[in-house]
Amino acid sequence: MHDDVCSLALKKRSLLVIISFHKQWLIEGTIESSNVVRNLNLHVLGKAPCSVEILIDHRHMGSSRSLLPSTLLYCVVVLFFGGADDREALSYARRMLEQQNITLTAIQFSSRDGGEVMERMLRYGCV
Repeated sequence: MHDDVCSLALKKRSLLVIISFHKQWLIEGTIESSNVVRNLNLHVLGKAPCSVEILIDHRHMGSSRSLLPSTLLYCVVVLFFGGADDREALSYARRMLEQQNITLTAIQFSSRDGGEVMERMLRYGCV
């Protein structure tokens, strides 16, 4: 199946593939894990011809869920380590902010000489 995902991404000249995380949070608060999805994700991450993002859906986890579909609040978190894929993910997340029901948290990881990472973020207009 990962070959299908990667082939389609190549055929369509995709810049980004978003795949689902292998763990799902259920309404009861339990976690269900799928080894099939996990293996698929590992193969797609290793062979995709483009950036790959993993979507972790905590929709059933609690207070940010509204009873009215038109007022759903989506909380997006981007983990930023400084690579080209991370800049792309941050760029997509910033575009999501055009919607009123989305909040964005960007978490930057840096080494002890983290100034270089921030400088690159600024250079590419990510901050």
